[in-house]
Amino acid sequence: MSGLVGFSILFGIFKKKRQEHYAIVNKDLSLPYIFISILFPFLYIPSLVTSYHIQFLFAIIFGISYFLFVYLSYHRRIINIVQEEVRPYLAKYIQASYVIIIQFVLTSIGLYVGTHFLIDALVSISTKVNVDPLGLSIIIIPLATAIPETLNAMIWGYKGKDSLAVSALVGEKLLYSTFYPALGLLTVEWISNIYSDFSIIFTTIISLIMWVYIRKKHIPLYAFFIGFLFFTFYSLYIFTQI
Repeated sequence: MSGLVGFSILFGIFKKKRQEHYAIVNKDLSLPYIFISILFPFLYIPSLVTSYHIQFLFAIIFGISYFLFVYLSYHRRIINIVQEEVRPYLAKYIQASYVIIIQFVLTSIGLYVGTHFLIDALVSISTKVNVDPLGLSIIIIPLATAIPETLNAMIWGYKGKDSLAVSALVGEKLLYSTFYPALGLLTVEWISNIYSDFSIIFTTIISLIMWVYIRKKHIPLYAFFIGFLFFTFYSLYIFTQI
């Protein structure tokens, strides 16, 4: 996903929508990458010890980490990075609090129904192309779930709003490093294979690289494309194992 933002920045430079050949960001955005870099490697540990008690313990750790991140984000005012506040469209006609409730209910229903369709389709595709379902899910699930955030990040990168672009990118990845694993560890048997190992290694490397550059308040273009190269390598690897 970061590679697409890199392309949007290049396009913004070409269209003269921005002058910098690198992303200028708020260094407070390094906080989520600290959490990701530390926590993501620990996803491997519960698969080594087949014990529900170990899974439960790590579920608690990841769950607490998510709420700790929320607290620190508010405390450090990372939320102030957002530069503009836009009211929901329906708020013109309905009280904003009701709009939030309606949106929550509809999205929850859509998420539940859509998840079933997505999983069924993923299993069907993996069977037809003879690819490991877990390996294929590492490609498809992030693409399917992060499309809105990625599109927003691409638009902001194109316009030169780099802090907003990076914050959109990191949000979903932070959930994959804290809240989602907590739910998974509580509900399913935690297993790993070569595909999940690749995912853990690549994600940790990319997060560390982004953390280093965000601390410097600027991210060179090539840093965005490192993730794209890893994604391309992983995709080629999984489909050549057929």
